[in-house]
Parts: sequence; C-alpha cells; structure tokens
Amino acid sequence: MHLSGVNMATLWLDLWHGTFDCAVTDSCASWHWAILKEMDVWEEHGHAVATCKMYLPGSFDVAPQDPSLQSNSWYKVTEYITWIYGLCPALLYGILPELVWWNFCKFVAGLRIMSQYSITPRQLQYACQLITQWAAEFEMDHIPFIHPCVHLTCHLASEAVHWTMERTIGNLGQEIHQPLDPFQTLHNRASGNTNLHASANLGKGYILLVKHDWYLTTVQGEEARVIAEYLSLPHAPKICRWACLCLPNGQIAQSQFQELQKAPEDICMARNVKVSLNGGDWIMEVRYFARLVVTAADNLPVPDEDLDTPDCCCFTDVALITLYSQPDTDLLEKSYGVLPSCTKLGEASL
Repeated sequence: MHLSGVNMATLWLDLWHGTFDCAVTDSCASWHWAILKEMDVWEEHGHAVATCKMYLPGSFDVAPQDPSLQSNSWYKVTEYITWIYGLCPALLYGILPELVWWNFCKFVAGLRIMSQYSITPRQLQYACQLITQWAAEFEMDHIPFIHPCVHLTCHLASEAVHWTMERTIGNLGQEIHQPLDPFQTLHNRASGNTNLHASANLGKGYILLVKHDWYLTTVQGEEARVIAEYLSLPHAPKICRWACLCLPNGQIAQSQFQELQKAPEDICMARNVKVSLNGGDWIMEVRYFARLVVTAADNLPVPDEDLDTPDCCCFTDVALITLYSQPDTDLLEKSYGVLPSCTKLGEASL
C-alpha cells in the first residue's frame, strides 16, 4: 500500500504537476507529461474525480474526494490508490501524451495484477513482464526524476509469495480479539466463518440478503415478456424482487431495485457485474434478483417468509439484467486491459 499509495503516487503527481526542481539548462515548460500544472486543468480534473464517486462500489473503501481541494490534507492512501490507478487511466486518456499514457497504463496493469487476492503463475509472469518493460521505458522518458520506488516495483513479482504469506499471518493475528479461545477464533476468521444476515441461501456460495418485496409484485412491459418467455408461460406470474446478492468471493452485488431508492449522492454503485456467458465475459447491469415460483398456489399475496418454506414452493432463481456492449478492442489493447470502454445496450438487451 505504501509503495503504490504513497511513494509511486507522489512520483506520478509530481510529474503531472511539473513540480520537480530542474537544472538551469532544463525548463518545465518542455515537460510534455506535466498536464496538470495549469490551475484550471487541475480543478477540472479534480471535479471529474469527485463526480465518479457514485459509480464506485462500497468495496472500494473510501471514494476519492476532489483532489484539487482535499489532496493536501486528510486524503487517505486508499483514495490515492483508487484515484490514480482506478480513475486516471480513463480521466487522463486524451490528456496525457499518447506514449506517456501507454506507459502509465502498462504500470497500472501490472500493479492491478499484483494487488489481486489471488494470482496465477501465468498472471504473475505477465505482471513481471509489464512492470519490467514499464520501468525501462519510464527511465528513458523521465530519467532526471527517477525515484528509488521505480526500481523497487521491479521486485514486486519476486516478493509476491513471501509477502502474501507474511501479510496473511499478520492479518489473522490482528483479528484474534478473544484471548479465552484464540485458536477457535483464528479458525473462524481463516475459514471465513462469518454470520451474514441472510434471507435465502441459494447454494454454491450465493446468498440473497435481507431487502426484498414483502408481497408478490406484478411486473409489466418488457420485464413481463422476458419472465413469461423464460418460464414458458402465456403471462408472467407475480414475483418477489430481491435487492442484494452475496457472491462466493464475499462481495455483494446490488441492483437498480436497491440503488434507485437512494439519493444520487448516497449511491455507491455496485449493480454492474461481470458474467461468463456463451464462452465470453460480459458486463451487465442488474435490475433485480428474483425467486420465480414454479410450483405453488396461484400467486397468493403471502409474505415472502412463507414462500421460503420448501414444502410450500419450488423456485428458480434468476437475475433480471441488461447488457453492455463488448469493450472497444483497440482501446482495450492499447491500455493493456486497464480501460474497457462499453456502451449500455438498454431495454433491447433485457
């Protein structure tokens, strides 16, 4: 965290602001990478960062505030990481010179791999290749301003296994808060034995969480057509909509049903999910999750806790979604997979 969120973050910002001291034979006016040195550009960039807040899921921890107002005081390391490595590849596209942007995206791609919870050997090799190439190219373009952290990043891949094991032991040790039975506590934490407020366990690690319709709801329009077609019925039955789904990796997928009930400034959007479909990966927007009754009494408006009784009903569990287009292939390739740019396909893709 300190390497990416403090050392490298400081280097990037000093470069983009053009705040390095230079020799009398040099001039910051010639630094083509110093794209934020003008106050109006810096303030515009800061406003764009703050505008992105509602599109960041809560799993990203603290959403970055406007850095033109806040970065010099009370700006957290997690905010720097999300801002620079999450948002800047998109926000600085077309602003940074193309070769400099490519080089920056190469570093971000390698760093994102190294920041994953799990890394395959193939991904580790690719991250090592990206970061090694980045460092060589970076030194060629910014050689007067090399910091020790630039060379330190080249050792990330070789240190990954040792650091991960040491950090895991440290994390688990910090989470033992019950001295009476520390080994049981350690076992519970290590095995992910958490007590979710679950309303419906769907199996295979998928759990529908509390918020849902208390009574069966009539769907209309395209939603009704899609559900009726899925169930091979002439008309769509009444359904119970669910707002949140806990995924096997522990993250919580939200839905429009949940998020559109909030004010825009209170939204931390988590309704966009990546799904493997027909041999490819697609980005989708979830409208809601649903448990469709396939065997039960005819659409009785009973509380949903009665519908959870296995003897009463049999369900098929679905998510109503709309698709995004496939990412722009040229931009995805140029950014080393860092910047997928998709278009919402709307009601036609329901």
